[in-house]
Amino acid sequence: MENSIDLRKQEITERSSGTYRASPAVDANGLRLAWHTSRHTDLPELVLLEPKDYASNPDNKAGSKVYDRIKELARVLHGFEPAADSNSHLLKCKGWYDDQATAQFYFVYHLPPECVAIPSSLSSGNGIEFISLFEAYNTSHPLAGDRVRLALALARTLLDIHKKNWLHKGLRSDHIIFFPARLGGRPNLTCPRVVGFDYARRDGPNEYSEKPIDKHLNLYRHPDALRDPTTAFRRLHDYYSLGIVMVEIACWKPLAKLLAKRSELKGKECLEEDIKRVREILKEYDSPGSLADVGFRLGIIYRDVVDVCLNGSFGVSDDDPDRLHESFRQRVIRELDRCVL
Repeated sequence: MENSIDLRKQEITERSSGTYRASPAVDANGLRLAWHTSRHTDLPELVLLEPKDYASNPDNKAGSKVYDRIKELARVLHGFEPAADSNSHLLKCKGWYDDQATAQFYFVYHLPPECVAIPSSLSSGNGIEFISLFEAYNTSHPLAGDRVRLALALARTLLDIHKKNWLHKGLRSDHIIFFPARLGGRPNLTCPRVVGFDYARRDGPNEYSEKPIDKHLNLYRHPDALRDPTTAFRRLHDYYSLGIVMVEIACWKPLAKLLAKRSELKGKECLEEDIKRVREILKEYDSPGSLADVGFRLGIIYRDVVDVCLNGSFGVSDDDPDRLHESFRQRVIRELDRCVL
């Protein structure tokens, strides 16, 4: 029986994008399907690969920290059992490997239980596809209740990550994916899968913190997290990102489109000083995606939960994780759970 999560590149056979459908947003993150053939068996398994670029690390010391972190996170994600815990919308990590030729680490994930292959295509993997929430905004029109349940599933998953003493640091709509039960099918909003752990780290004062290079991705990041990467990332910053995604879910449109009239926020070269104003812009009554707009679309309870996440209004210090988790449970999860739509 194989227990090691340390895999080898030679065990991976990648599939071309023509053998399955994936959204441009997901492809941009490097997520893709591949075959993994363990050195202990001849039977290949279709898996999902998620890369982590380490070429930009400034020095060997930082690279070593990232290397150790990847191994530790792979072990944490290996412990999740999606089939057994319906509140955990993470993928079970089968292992990881280092591709030195591309200067990338790869997480290797088992496909989730809802991933149903067409029987005649099991040998080729043609029956499997995945799409992101980012793409789903343009391809489906879910009911209000389904959108609330999606937000609830994401909130429960984020709490699960934090209870493991990890910070996600990259929650956004292209890091939430779905595996439709059939080719071309609609995404099942009750089964989101959270990925995008390339900047994740343990929550601790001495942990090395990396900062995304693409400024446009900062639209989802808390204003305080836009500073120098040595600034400590906190749980409240993940909750802010959840609030932004909840705004998108309410309006069923990506934040960049909601802010399309704000010329200063367009393009990859938008200034961090302008990005810091996103939270204030969403408070403006007549702004698309504003709290008033969110309330109009999904009700007062949902609107108030978004407000709590964006402003970090949990009534406790985030220096006390247990109390913060309980406050998040009461002010976000319980409130979303009692939404009746």
